[in-house]
Amino acid sequence: MDVMASPSPVPRPVWTRACDGLSWPLSLSSRPKVLGSVPPRHWRPVAALLALRALRRRVAGLVLLAPISTKAEMVEAVEAVELGEKLAPEDWRSFPSNFLWGVATAAFQVEGAVTEGGRGPSIWDTFSHVKGNIDGDATADVACDHFHRYREDIQLVKRLGAKAYRFSISWSRVLPTGRIQGGISAEGLAFYEDLCREALANGIEPVATLYHWDLPEALEREGGWLNRETVEVFADYAALCFQSLGKYVKTWCSINEPWTQCILGYCFGSHAPGRSVAPGVEPYLAGHHMLLAHGRAAEIYRKVRPEGGKIAMVLNTEWAEPQEPNNLEDQAAVERARAFNLDWFAAPLYEGDYPQLMRQRVGQRLPRFTETERKLVRGSNDFFALNCYSARYICEDNFWRNLQNTPAKLRILPFVSEVLVQKLKVALSADAAADPAEVPAAATGGPATPSPQTLPTTSWTKDAGYETSIPLDAELTATGWPVAHYGLGRLLLYIQGRYQPKGGILITEAGAAFDGDSDSAGPRQATYLQRQSVVLRRAMLEGADVRGYIWWTLMDNFEWSYGYSKHFGLYAVDFSRRQARTPRAVVATYQRLSRSNAVDGAVTDAELATCLERPDGRAMPDAFDCRFNAASRLHGQKRVLTQASELEVLVEACRRSGNFEAMTQAAEELAACCREMDPKQPSREARALRLCTRGQLMLRRPKRAIQSAGRAMTLFKELGDSNAADEMRMLFVRAQTLREGMQAAAQDARQAWLLYREHGDPRLLFQAAKNCHDAHHKFDDQNVLLLEKL
Repeated sequence: MDVMASPSPVPRPVWTRACDGLSWPLSLSSRPKVLGSVPPRHWRPVAALLALRALRRRVAGLVLLAPISTKAEMVEAVEAVELGEKLAPEDWRSFPSNFLWGVATAAFQVEGAVTEGGRGPSIWDTFSHVKGNIDGDATADVACDHFHRYREDIQLVKRLGAKAYRFSISWSRVLPTGRIQGGISAEGLAFYEDLCREALANGIEPVATLYHWDLPEALEREGGWLNRETVEVFADYAALCFQSLGKYVKTWCSINEPWTQCILGYCFGSHAPGRSVAPGVEPYLAGHHMLLAHGRAAEIYRKVRPEGGKIAMVLNTEWAEPQEPNNLEDQAAVERARAFNLDWFAAPLYEGDYPQLMRQRVGQRLPRFTETERKLVRGSNDFFALNCYSARYICEDNFWRNLQNTPAKLRILPFVSEVLVQKLKVALSADAAADPAEVPAAATGGPATPSPQTLPTTSWTKDAGYETSIPLDAELTATGWPVAHYGLGRLLLYIQGRYQPKGGILITEAGAAFDGDSDSAGPRQATYLQRQSVVLRRAMLEGADVRGYIWWTLMDNFEWSYGYSKHFGLYAVDFSRRQARTPRAVVATYQRLSRSNAVDGAVTDAELATCLERPDGRAMPDAFDCRFNAASRLHGQKRVLTQASELEVLVEACRRSGNFEAMTQAAEELAACCREMDPKQPSREARALRLCTRGQLMLRRPKRAIQSAGRAMTLFKELGDSNAADEMRMLFVRAQTLREGMQAAAQDARQAWLLYREHGDPRLLFQAAKNCHDAHHKFDDQNVLLLEKL
């Protein structure tokens, strides 16, 4: 409805019609896109101000992404906005046309056929055949029988409407001994070639993972990932896969979740190879070698990759936030949690070294990169591959906080104790003690490091030094993970802000398993998937460059230490009836999502507006704001950009994208850091303030521009740089002129309000009052949110 459609004694220019219909939901606005200065000769400042305000509200940063520089562009934009009541709801729901919807599996979990086609044993074959290691003593000898039924499974993927199928290659199926010298399995390679051809023939993109935890047992007996030689052996294996499958696969994942294998495999011993003899040494050494192995694989692939080919290491984490947002100890614990989880691997991949916090706490036990290795690893990711299933509150690990969180710990105890209870039963049974020689060494400690005579004094857990907690009212999945969709959105924004991955972010795994049969678990999965899609869109609106979403998993399978007790699949698998596949209720939701490429129309604007908020509604301090902007990136890294050229590149990138808000915030943050870190050398601060002034003028913030220009002018005079000082004087004068013009705009808005009040139309009066309020706040240079402050 046009709230200004009634006759008015005041003629309205065409562009002021952008103010009509402001009852359209304002909750869509994330961070308003900053528009360029509009030439004042085209219209009075108050009209431009009101039109820009309305444009921001009506399109929520979707229709209008570029600065406006001419009257024609403004009129064109306004005409587009006048379709807002019909177009805007569809626009925010729609994903980009090239957004990649997919499903995933992993070789050991679905293939079965462990002795066919020349396949050699892997560490998970060994580990899973040890009693007590797996829930129900299950094995993956048959699993889903994907090796024989892959054509049928590709048809399942096709029916979903998925564009991609992520699978992993069994290293020991291709190279039974792990090494090329030990012989290549032609039948194993042929299986993966047939799988890729079948996927492509059905319009599905194959996404291949080289290593999903199933290291050949022969290599484990030589030390596995604790052996530096495994790096080169992996490189040979990767080169073979690129040569054989490169004509089919354009998207490669090198190593899946190195954190999981390092911590569960070498610290806790709950995953293969089941080691916990040196939990303060071996996880770091294994992770170091995995990073180098990925770097070597990426180096090889870039020499042979086809156009559009890309490779990345897949990283996993849960989103971490302080349990008490303003508690300094909890904030420090969150920094450690991020450093010892995601940043442990992401920092070397994108910055060239481990987080400084890890270096400080681990010391000499944390391996060091040579300069050659640093260059090998840094920049080796062509995109950011992310697995994320949940979020947790983080707190300081001390007696009182642990006592406070006892109810939460008791709530999740049944989930974490399942495998421990199973192992205890086996340990107390006669079968376990009958013949200990039957237990393979690799499954209980392996040959790489002799078992210590005393308990280890260091561990990853002690090094990280934090505790996790969950809200007592949080819904839990079958694995005991909190359902916390907001965590995925905030994590995406954190990654975008800190690492700014050049190839965007591909969510390579996300999903949930729920207790109960398919009739009860399927609808909960459907709700989960729908809420995930809302969080994805919100994160993308906030600035996260998300390129795709791959659900774990296509069908129920062997879920590692859980055996067959947890069901993540879109399709249920009856393992007692020849692995029959049956669609769950979530399949229909996935089909609608992938085929429409849009969030369900039943989702309200209110759901979008609140989907990134903590369940308890508490706000985060600025230091932990995950929003995508350059200022949070600078703060998160806690470092000053010492080279002026680096700052110029950052600001130029923001300017070209039209993100003047981020440009200005980055310059402001830099100026403050320079003033604090190096007050005796004001040249860096002066250059930063000059950039601040330019950005503030672009954002039409004269009050701040006057302040920064005055300070910069003083500093340049002290430095003896007369040219720069004169430039700042000119900017100072321009800011004063703009301030006077905006003051006049505020007065004009008040006059309009008085005029409408005399006219007597309550709708116009209410609208004019809001316009007047906006104009005065703009003049006063306050960043008020569009809805809350009105």
